[in-house]
Amino acid sequence: MLLIIQGDVDKDGYLDYGEFVAISIHLRKIDHDEHLHKAFQFFDKNQSEYIEIEELHKALADEVETNSDEVINAIMHDADTDKVRIIDFLFIQFDFIWV
Repeated sequence: MLLIIQGDVDKDGYLDYGEFVAISIHLRKIDHDEHLHKAFQFFDKNQSEYIEIEELHKALADEVETNSDEVINAIMHDADTDKVRIIDFLFIQFDFIWV
């Protein structure tokens, strides 16, 4: 109920289409962020909020048969924007907003 009250921007007691869409987008983003963080935690074994190269190697060891270094380097190239050889959760979260 609180979400509906907060979503009723013009305070007319009803949710118009724009207010409904805004609430829907907000709820979808909350759900998306939770799933994204759980996926990130799969790789972030030491819970540092960063994925380090060693964590990528371990997580992908069973999945990537050949050229694992090539795959990991490609991932790092795309996700390690500041080139410190770690992937920051904030980057992943921001990047997925625009996808």
